[in-house]
Amino acid sequence: MTTSADDRAHLVFNDGSSGTIGPNSQVVIDKYVFDPDRMNGEMSVSITKGAMRFVGGKISKTSEVTVTTPSAALGIRGGIALVGVSPAGSTSASFLFGVSLSVTSRGVTRTI
Repeated sequence: MTTSADDRAHLVFNDGSSGTIGPNSQVVIDKYVFDPDRMNGEMSVSITKGAMRFVGGKISKTSEVTVTTPSAALGIRGGIALVGVSPAGSTSASFLFGVSLSVTSRGVTRTI
């Protein structure tokens, strides 16, 4: 999904996860699998530019949701995170609520 300067998008998934995509952003849903009987699954997203607010649903309660950017890999567990990618490709992430946010960049992982 690509948004322009005046666009925004809000995505809601079957497990209750949601993503709000900011203007001038480029986001790809790489994988989304959810088993409603077992209440688990997998989700991965790539952001190449712009910003996204992610609110975790049932998938993030049992496993990390992964977000890949040009400069980092993030894992979100049961929470809310903001992820931004600058025009130069650097990543910023804010953990607002939940179990954990892991950020791996240049071979170093930090977990909040």
